[in-house]
Amino acid sequence: MAAPFPRVESFGLREIGNDRGLQLYGAALAAINVLTAIFWLTLEPIDQILAPGEPAVCWPFFQQCYAVRLLQPEAIKLIVVAILSLGILNVSWFIRGRTKAGYLGLLGITVCKLLLIAQDYRLIHNQHYMATFAIGTFLFVPDKRRAVPFLIVSFYFWAGILKLNADWLSGAGLYGRRPFGMPDSLVPAACLYVVILELVVVFGLLAKRRWILIASLFQVALFQLASFWVVGWFYPVLMYLLLSFFLLPKAASAVTDPRPPVLGIGRPALILALFFAALQWVPALYPGKSAITGEGRMFALHMFDAPLECRSERIVHNPDGSNTSSLIRPRFVYQRIACDPLVYFQLATASCRAVHQEEGTDFDLRLKTRQGSGPYYSVIDIKNFCASDTSYRWWEHNAWISTQSSDTPD
Repeated sequence: MAAPFPRVESFGLREIGNDRGLQLYGAALAAINVLTAIFWLTLEPIDQILAPGEPAVCWPFFQQCYAVRLLQPEAIKLIVVAILSLGILNVSWFIRGRTKAGYLGLLGITVCKLLLIAQDYRLIHNQHYMATFAIGTFLFVPDKRRAVPFLIVSFYFWAGILKLNADWLSGAGLYGRRPFGMPDSLVPAACLYVVILELVVVFGLLAKRRWILIASLFQVALFQLASFWVVGWFYPVLMYLLLSFFLLPKAASAVTDPRPPVLGIGRPALILALFFAALQWVPALYPGKSAITGEGRMFALHMFDAPLECRSERIVHNPDGSNTSSLIRPRFVYQRIACDPLVYFQLATASCRAVHQEEGTDFDLRLKTRQGSGPYYSVIDIKNFCASDTSYRWWEHNAWISTQSSDTPD
């Protein structure tokens, strides 16, 4: 009598096709693309951010992004609606067991989404970072039943590492928001609990004993519920979709890497965890505080940092010899990148392109930032910015970005 499932390989379509649980998880990942489209249609106006007339804030690896801004807002919104509609269809394909259609649909829609995100740095979000890793693991990493849980635990663990600072532990990093409306006096204790949860409790998600798994999953789910008060609905709903992996039915047949595990961990899962961990150390390779300089952060998670305030100004040198000072107020930025030097560098670069035809017009670029209630530090001070031909290098420290440790407060 033939086995109910043919022998499967540990990579690609056949691994998913022979595992009903993975098909359902594919539906959850496809729902993330639907969630993203809803976010763009309701909270983040991507059609305005990518509009031809909006100054571009290009990613360091794509500094000519302004050249591809050819679509009008209506066309961009239509693309997002298409992502939403096709994403819903993609969910149904996985639920109905149409593995090949679901797999290719998830790949295609995700690539389309990433092409939009690549057009402006302001579209950077942890949600997209984690979703891309999760979907990429599901599509391309073998032995998915072992790899996926290690990736999810890595998300929480490295987020916990980022929270090992006084700003988070004191509650200052919540910007005055209180989960469940709790009294201010309880916020520091709750923040400490979150660190313990992400550094210790979350490893219970890898436990073989069901009661440990369920107890850990309950605490993580409660934490995500609390995050609605702090970050809104996009992040916690996305994490609930990722966490649904731990509620999947067990595989009808064991689909694991046939090679012996290393330290009790499947080889693909171990390689994935080490690669993800290596990326989290990239910001530490740059001098200064990455929360202030912004350097290297696009490679890693960037959870709540110290509350920052900044002020940037453009001092224009007019042809008649006079100067005009004006504040730079970036549009469509959220708190975590509102003081990122890259944002102001790109806006200043866009200003240079705008005044290129006006001979003799140039300006100085300044950015001052402070952490909490401390003094302001000069982070950027570039004279005659357009003539200086300043560039942004993502692979090394940019000397024109001052580090707080080497600077004096204003």
